[in-house]
Amino acid sequence: MYSGGDISRKGTAFICNERTATHVTNILPISERIIAINVQASPANIFIIQCYAPNLASDDEEKEAFYDDLRETIKKKKYQEVLILTGDFNAKVGNQKVDDVIGPYGLGIRNSAGELFINFCHENNLFVCNTWFQQKEASRHTWISPDGGTKNQIDFVCVNKRYRNAITNAKSRPGADCGSDHNPVVINMNIKLKKITKKKIVKKWDLEKLKNEESRNTFVETVNKETLEVYSNTYTKENIEENWKNFKHILESTAKE
Repeated sequence: MYSGGDISRKGTAFICNERTATHVTNILPISERIIAINVQASPANIFIIQCYAPNLASDDEEKEAFYDDLRETIKKKKYQEVLILTGDFNAKVGNQKVDDVIGPYGLGIRNSAGELFINFCHENNLFVCNTWFQQKEASRHTWISPDGGTKNQIDFVCVNKRYRNAITNAKSRPGADCGSDHNPVVINMNIKLKKITKKKIVKKWDLEKLKNEESRNTFVETVNKETLEVYSNTYTKENIEENWKNFKHILESTAKE
């Protein structure tokens, strides 16, 4: 499931396993930088946004346009849904705790893009999961420069504060061999996919056919005949339940015929 991608290296996407994919009820391709999906889950459905923010060198107008699009995307979330915002924000939030948004396990020194990102999280009641769970500092980075000399934490997973207690762990995985200069960031969350129940198909009789005199007479005659045959062998005044089951079966089988 992807958005954008017509130009090389531009686009955002989700990869779901088969079980999860059956619970995706809606896909919202917003731009080459933003995509969102709705997922059926319990105790609440999930609204996940994947994004790719402009880098630090981009002009302010481009950054503001990105966050404006992100705000409009969040508005598409239903009130009771869990909001998960994840992606490459090209922002450094630093290693200092900021209210209930940024935890004490960030990395580096906050930059201007980090300030913009933190303000956005404040505005939308989000907390940055992978800054709240302790991990050794050498393993907190999510990006390595091509020459291997610079390591930054610029990829984050954010969740709305209402579901803060559902997050049991969050961390980057610098040991993963995924063919990228970015490391995966994972969270553990106490949310279960909903059990999908197949709707029971209710058969409806075509009652219009009873307006046809021949069909109606055939139905009545067959019911009378079948009823006499069955009741002559099974009918007793005491066994009302059994009598009713037999009669119901006669009505249904005759109607089907």
